[in-house]
Amino acid sequence: MIPILIFSLILAATLYWVLEPLVLPHRTELRAHADPRADLQARVEILLQELRDLDLEHEAGKMDDTTYAQVRKSLRAELAQLLSELEGSS
Repeated sequence: MIPILIFSLILAATLYWVLEPLVLPHRTELRAHADPRADLQARVEILLQELRDLDLEHEAGKMDDTTYAQVRKSLRAELAQLLSELEGSS
């Protein structure tokens, strides 16, 4: 009885793994129809949150000044790029 149960579970998992891409749409397909401007805005919000988190970690003493300056500069450069893309897409 147990071998049949194990075989059934393995078969069900295998069928799900094989058939799932055919039955459910891929996330990339869903994103293809999404609003690019909304994606940019979401990425901007994420970067702003990362900057806030970075500031908090630095203030708490969890990060040295050099690393903080490098990471902050990188995040701000990426943010500036996204904002210019947003400005260009309007």
